[in-house]
Amino acid sequence: MAEVSTNIILDGITLCLREAYPDRLIASDAVEQGFLAPAFIVTLVSGERKPALGRRVRLRADFEVRSFPAFGREECYETADALFSALGRIRLKTGDELWGTDMSFKVEDGILHFFVSYACFAFPGEDDGELMEKMESRVRLSFDGRA
Repeated sequence: MAEVSTNIILDGITLCLREAYPDRLIASDAVEQGFLAPAFIVTLVSGERKPALGRRVRLRADFEVRSFPAFGREECYETADALFSALGRIRLKTGDELWGTDMSFKVEDGILHFFVSYACFAFPGEDDGELMEKMESRVRLSFDGRA
């Protein structure tokens, strides 16, 4: 997998939302008070990075997508159903695809809170080229018991 970071995953989420909802405001930064619904706000809830075999690391990012509907709770339920499909697989600007896991939602005070996680293995840092250019090995076999 190419370079992956939390910001690249966030961009992938917002691009998927823009494709599915081209007429809605989609933000990942602070939004000014008084914005007009319908709108999405995408935030990182938590993230982790753990070492794996070799130079690999396992990245996991948990996001919340808040949807502010224009027409009430029923719109929240329809949007939640659509987000399961839209965010189930996202394409990153690197060309890689990530699958959404642990997807769930709740509606509180007329706002949809949709949760999704993305995990992948990545190679941090720059490409060091080939790890091994050439290896030679000499083996001598003896069938008479002497080395």
